Amino acid sequence: MKPVSKLLFVMMCGIAVAGCKSRPVPHSAYQTTLPPVGTVATTGIGEKMLINSDAVETRALVLAQDQPLGEFIVRKGTYPLIADKAEYQTFGGVVMATAAGTAAKQNKLHLFSKDGSICIGRAPCAKFDYVMGVTTNYQAASFQTTLIYSGRIGDKITLGYREFQRNVARPAFNNDVTYDLSESMILGYKGARLEVLHASNTEISYKVLAGFD
Repeated sequence: MKPVSKLLFVMMCGIAVAGCKSRPVPHSAYQTTLPPVGTVATTGIGEKMLINSDAVETRALVLAQDQPLGEFIVRKGTYPLIADKAEYQTFGGVVMATAAGTAAKQNKLHLFSKDGSICIGRAPCAKFDYVMGVTTNYQAASFQTTLIYSGRIGDKITLGYREFQRNVARPAFNNDVTYDLSESMILGYKGARLEVLHASNTEISYKVLAGFD
């Protein structure tokens, strides 16, 4: 191979590899509280009322309605970005079905940057009505704090506070706190604020006003 031809061959190979190389998927990681602030929830005695959690936000393809794609129907939903390349972005967890309603094995879509086409692999392709949004994945924090409902007697209710380090309980930090609902319907512990809407000896309904510090 002549030197110039060899150089061109190497350059073309480099360009091809660069076009196929995945870039890091952009994401945002933070700690939050579950249920989220503003949520109204109901839980039973001995069940968790509030926990802290790790959250990871990633970009997502949002389909407001079912979309036809070749012989398939792509179901409406929010599908997270799982791979990012110069040529296209890949979204996973996609729910698809055949025209007969049978679930499809395919669960990934490519969004091509050149013309905005959405494809299964390289084909079939179609132009979708979509928006780009965000999806959040929650998982247990390595250090977890929890409030547990322990029941009601008269106007007083008791919450249990528990800590876990990598799913191992830290009993030295356990605490049971009693609140008098005749004084206030707002419960607080370590920055968390819960508004009691209804409480009995079997369950409690509440609104999350603030998460743990």
